[in-house]
Amino acid sequence: MLSNVVNIVTGSSKRLLELQIAYGIEVDKSVASGEREIGRGLNQIGNLQRPGSTRWTTTERVFSAMKLMKTGLRNKMEEEYLRDSMLINIEREYAENIDVDEVIDEFYAQKNHRVQLK
Repeated sequence: MLSNVVNIVTGSSKRLLELQIAYGIEVDKSVASGEREIGRGLNQIGNLQRPGSTRWTTTERVFSAMKLMKTGLRNKMEEEYLRDSMLINIEREYAENIDVDEVIDEFYAQKNHRVQLK
């Protein structure tokens, strides 16, 4: 299998053209025999997102969020605030359910703070 991949990648442009033609013929045959349907959107099922998050997509989402946030905010804030902001962005499904007024009420009820929010 690996040797086939290496041969395709390092092969000549003539060989690549031959492979593309052979693949085109194979697709035509499968369409003619009814194994494959053609039309707008029919062969795009592989591009749809899977219903559940996998470890790979979760990791990619985390790094994507970190890259977006850290690029714009790198020189503007402390590391702790940046880390907290990234966590909220990554876990935004949970963060959307947080009632800010309830958090302020709990903070105010502790009464041992220098800053009063109310």
